[in-house]
Parts: sequence; structure tokens; C-alpha cells
Amino acid sequence: MTLAFALELALLGAFFVWGVSAAPAGPLQFVAGIGAPGLAIAAWGLFPAPRSERRLRYPWRIGAEAVLLGLGGISGLDRAD
Repeated sequence: MTLAFALELALLGAFFVWGVSAAPAGPLQFVAGIGAPGLAIAAWGLFPAPRSERRLRYPWRIGAEAVLLGLGGISGLDRAD
């Protein structure tokens, strides 16, 4: 459970960095930096979260978690210069 939580925090950090780096300079960076992790939180809270009313069943939940974590990993690739 601790590893899963750490991965979720890393996911949010990756989406924040991606949002800030993808937006043009200025206030839009702040909006994108908060908005990108916000969308990830909403998606996580709707489907894979343990207390979700719409929690996906086993094979689909693992797939949804893999997609979200994969997107977080891919979002950091452009910063690996």
C-alpha cells in the first residue's frame, strides 16, 4: 500500500511538471500545472480508488491504473533532455 501511495504521488508530480512545461510562459503555466494533476485525481477518484462508488472490477481496474501511471511516466519523457 505504501508503494502504491508513493506511485500515486509521483504520478501527480509528473502531471504537474508536464502541465507547467507544456503551457506557454505566464499565468497559463499555473493553470496547467494545477489542472493536469486535477484531471488525473478526478480520473483516479472515479474508477480505481478504493472508496469509489464506480470502482472498476479487478482486471479493468489494473488496466486503468496502468494507463494512468503510464501517462504519468510518458509525460516526463519530454523533460529527460
